[in-house]
Amino acid sequence: MWYNPIVTAILRSPFHGLMSGAYVLVSFQGRRSGETYTTPVQYKRSGDTLAFVTRRKRRWWRNLQSGAPVALWLQGRARAAQADVLTGPDEAVAAEIVRIYAPLFTPERAAAMAPESVVVTLRLGDSNL
Repeated sequence: MWYNPIVTAILRSPFHGLMSGAYVLVSFQGRRSGETYTTPVQYKRSGDTLAFVTRRKRRWWRNLQSGAPVALWLQGRARAAQADVLTGPDEAVAAEIVRIYAPLFTPERAAAMAPESVVVTLRLGDSNL
């Protein structure tokens, strides 16, 4: 997305407070390339877990499956986390969308989104990087 470099720059700056309550930088290794990629995502936090929804047709989330380790830039600090991805069934994806984004997303809206969506969960580690 054209705005990702702008969001990334703000999150890494002293002005991160403008966005860091809603956005986090997620860094991960490509499964095939081995390269490190970083992308900003809008998240919801519950305790030591961050969650977000992304479109299934985007391919980058596949690098986060099966407990993949990730590095986060969260609220101005580097943090370690472990990722997992929920791809289906659609009913489970819809239920997670409602849980994460309630009351903004009704069950009907979530059910309509579910076939095109995946839910990514990031469990924070005990320490900073």
